[in-house]
Amino acid sequence: MPEDRRKLWADICIRLPRIHDEATVVQERDRYERLLADTRAGLDTLDGWNALTRKIDQLLRNAGTQVIRDGDSASRTPSWLRGQVRVPHQCPFDHCDRRVMAAPGNAPSCALFAARMDPEESRRDSPFE
Repeated sequence: MPEDRRKLWADICIRLPRIHDEATVVQERDRYERLLADTRAGLDTLDGWNALTRKIDQLLRNAGTQVIRDGDSASRTPSWLRGQVRVPHQCPFDHCDRRVMAAPGNAPSCALFAARMDPEESRRDSPFE
């Protein structure tokens, strides 16, 4: 998959919980659920996700609601985790280029595919795993 598409998929994956909530607010929940099911079935749905997020953004803007985009907030280290050993995890299906740091044995979840993320190959022989 081309690198630019992997970056776009990473953005969708990071934003998925927010897209879910916003789709519910703007009455696009059925469309969200269809896209999620089609993505998990292996269909190429990137254009559909981009169209949905554009529509959500437009509807929320028109409603006077400010949409905040801080897609990297999921990668910020919470204070209780600072100082602990963490390893990078990646998309379990190599679908996007999202990377999340997490404690060994505590893999974060990929919301898009409802699966645990994999430790990066380069770190698999770490003594902490």
